[in-house]
Amino acid sequence: MGEFRLQGSLLLCLLLLNTAVATAQKSQQYSHTHQQHFGVEEGLPQSYVTGIIQDKDGFIWISTLDGFCRYDGRGFKILRYRPDDSMSLAANSINNLEARTNNLVTLYYDGLLMDDFDLRSFKISRNTVLQKMRKIPNTLLQIRNIKNTSDNWPFILADYKGVGWVNSSTGKILYANRANHLLHQDTVSVMIESVEGKLYLVSENGVQVSDTGKQKFEWVPFATTIKKLPPYFDKNIPFENVSIACLPHNKLVVYDMFKITVLDISNKTSRVYPIPPPTTKGAVSTLRTVQVDAKGRPYIENHGRVFRLNGQGELKLLWENADNPGLRISALFIDRSDVLWLSVNAQGLLKIDLQVMPFNCLVTKPISFPIFW
Repeated sequence: MGEFRLQGSLLLCLLLLNTAVATAQKSQQYSHTHQQHFGVEEGLPQSYVTGIIQDKDGFIWISTLDGFCRYDGRGFKILRYRPDDSMSLAANSINNLEARTNNLVTLYYDGLLMDDFDLRSFKISRNTVLQKMRKIPNTLLQIRNIKNTSDNWPFILADYKGVGWVNSSTGKILYANRANHLLHQDTVSVMIESVEGKLYLVSENGVQVSDTGKQKFEWVPFATTIKKLPPYFDKNIPFENVSIACLPHNKLVVYDMFKITVLDISNKTSRVYPIPPPTTKGAVSTLRTVQVDAKGRPYIENHGRVFRLNGQGELKLLWENADNPGLRISALFIDRSDVLWLSVNAQGLLKIDLQVMPFNCLVTKPISFPIFW
């Protein structure tokens, strides 16, 4: 009888041990040690992030579909629309944001609604430039996928009639074309203004560069490989797949979903970097903007991957959404500390330190076992 009781006790101990091991395994999960996740539980106003920037003081600002917020390294300060306050945000659902001069950021809402937000004083002013630009006939509004930090809002005229821009401070509309003797040619495929105030007009056969006062344009002829726009265009289509940004040393970078093109204006050269095809099925690409980090290196998102062109002319893969390639990246930004911030398909915000060698570790959740007396 005692022998059967001993065998029963041993079987019970083995059963409890197996249960404990299985429970412990279920309570463990892999964690990427070089990245941190923020969600609503950590203070984010909403899990769908639409834009990320860093201000001059080092704070990270995030726009979402339910508010705007600032992250200071410890927590989030949230700003939202208040119906009883005319100086609050125009709406809670923010589609995008763009840093501009003097520590200002432009917030884009649905339709033509925009706000200019001072990141230090928190003062807000309504921006009506888009409403004015919509009234200009035969224009392609150059506002999407363009990292333009100036007060001017550029546009290209249809039927190869040159370009123009609206100054948000004065409201004046100015033009440059052959008719007013400012341009060498009126055919322009993409344009951008530098921080110094120079306009760069890119065509298939060269680049026209203005002085800071935009009173004179220099014609720099060379083969850019940038395709010519059709004479008449749909305002909502041509720039969906093309983005441009300024690089140091009188260079431009153009991204068109399939390649990155670096234009060296001083040396009159064009260098093309093809984007590697996606390696996983179902990968989607939604961010079509080229950005430039603090060291002047351009980076992009392409089919759930983040690439950066380094100083040696190598296109490096920084991050890949290998676990769920079908989920879209809705926002990304590399800050001055070389930290990648990105958001994937309404799953909050990821902070990834690009200077730390990534490796996985097991994180064990606390578990409890029944006590037998």
